[in-house]
Amino acid sequence: MDDTIREIIEAHSALQGIALDDDKHGYTFITLSILITDLIHRLSKDVDQFDDRFLALFYKGIEGIFDGLSESSIPNSISRWLRMFSFDLGNYFPVIKVEERHDKFYIDIQIGQKDGDMTVPQDFSVFVNSKKDKSFLFDFYKDLDLLSQYMPRIGDYINTKGSSGLEYTAYELPDFLFHIQPIMKLLGIKVVLPKSLKHLIRPKKSVSVGASDG
Repeated sequence: MDDTIREIIEAHSALQGIALDDDKHGYTFITLSILITDLIHRLSKDVDQFDDRFLALFYKGIEGIFDGLSESSIPNSISRWLRMFSFDLGNYFPVIKVEERHDKFYIDIQIGQKDGDMTVPQDFSVFVNSKKDKSFLFDFYKDLDLLSQYMPRIGDYINTKGSSGLEYTAYELPDFLFHIQPIMKLLGIKVVLPKSLKHLIRPKKSVSVGASDG
């Protein structure tokens, strides 16, 4: 495998002198992208036996043309799906906060700032109502709505500007905890859980949530 990687680097003259230079960290992302792309092409020989434009596009680097009558939305759909792998709200970041109230759980989104005057994350409704730039909010909503692929109800939350949290019963919450929360963490999104969820009971074939008395 080392010989293969070196062969790939030698085939891309732009990488020579930087790919194996630890002092040039700025090129790491580009180098890894080229290496992974080339490796996928080399290791996906079986793709040739399938007449599939999507497989050819992703695994062989063959340009795809989607100009059929019912294909106009395909490029945008692919672009939207790929954007999830680099989820970014610019200078802001979301925090998903779970609270327990009256034997139910409510999920709210807070917005923090990476660099600026906001020292602590703000409630979503407070944040969006403080922004008067409609163009900024349109782009912000569109980027945040990417999460709806994994958390469908977030679309309604955005549409109401976070006026009410997403309500989950104790029966519904495990789906969030064991399916949605891990994905959010993989995307670098912090999830804040209440202390009551320390009393989570997870038998082999079922899951239940028990609320604490304090």
